[in-house]
Amino acid sequence: MKKQIEKSNRGYVLAEGEVTGHYHAISDDIDMYEDGGVLTFANFKPATITHQEHEPLTIRETHEEVGDHTVGIVREFDPFREEARKVTD
Repeated sequence: MKKQIEKSNRGYVLAEGEVTGHYHAISDDIDMYEDGGVLTFANFKPATITHQEHEPLTIRETHEEVGDHTVGIVREFDPFREEARKVTD
């Protein structure tokens, strides 16, 4: 069931570090939803994703980037161990 997420004092948190406590968040006004454990946000104007240890990333108002975005987990593959793991901050 699709549920709207309210903006917290940290903004809309997309992901949190399991070890450091750092997080990726959008402080701009967007519409964010959770459906079955999957986060989706609607972006129809520029929005900036921030993190305490990285440069901000702005999602601009271009044809390719306007609309709904699904928040995913980045994985990396180790060819020597032949296994994938979640990227951690």
